[in-house]
Amino acid sequence: KALTEAFLHINATIPTKNSGGCTASVLLRIDNKVYIANVGDSRTFVVAYHQETKKVKIIYQSREDKPHLDAEKARIEQMGGEVYIPSKEMMESGEDSSRTVIMDRTTGFQSSLAMSRSLGDWTFSSAGVIALPIVEVVNLTQFSQGNTQSGRKNCEEATKNSVRKTCVSEANSNSTKIFSVAASDGLLDFISPNELATTLAYSLYDEDGQEPHPATASEQLILKAADKWKEEMGYEYRDDIVISVMKLI
Repeated sequence: KALTEAFLHINATIPTKNSGGCTASVLLRIDNKVYIANVGDSRTFVVAYHQETKKVKIIYQSREDKPHLDAEKARIEQMGGEVYIPSKEMMESGEDSSRTVIMDRTTGFQSSLAMSRSLGDWTFSSAGVIALPIVEVVNLTQFSQGNTQSGRKNCEEATKNSVRKTCVSEANSNSTKIFSVAASDGLLDFISPNELATTLAYSLYDEDGQEPHPATASEQLILKAADKWKEEMGYEYRDDIVISVMKLI
């Protein structure tokens, strides 16, 4: 409830009148639970790393709030917005994205947003873009009780409530380390979740001094994504590129 209220308060007061809105992905740990709140297309991952086998597995990932998702599309259209959906191939390759589309009735000018939820995009609120976050819970006490499973799968099996879900994920015991990483879509457009998780796992838990410091590893990922943006867009455009990483167990 506190996370939801915080998101809604920020959305109501954020000074974005002349600059547009933003995404938000927040992880809060209280005792043995982590609470993940998300709006937009930035994402948070919870990752298990087995130090003996060097195996890296993403056990939870927040979703991207995209307009083509069934419930999101239904809300947007019910509130008078339109949804642009490119081909599946274009979306999977990252060449294009579904978008919420609005039209200025006075000028006939169309605007679009590649998200169904965000903070501060007030122009799109009348078309069904909302600031209500998806809040999910990962129970860390399960990490010492056996198999590594998909946190997202367990979230979906737990409840169909799109506002709050309970995630129960498991991992092997003592040699398994758990960490979280949040990243903006400007990075994830060019760095896969698996590459992100593996690079940071090896850096965070390096015992031999063979891997770069986590800050350096993060910087290298950011620069790699920036170079890819430059190759594709030149100096015309580059999306925001952000990484945040934290050890959990």
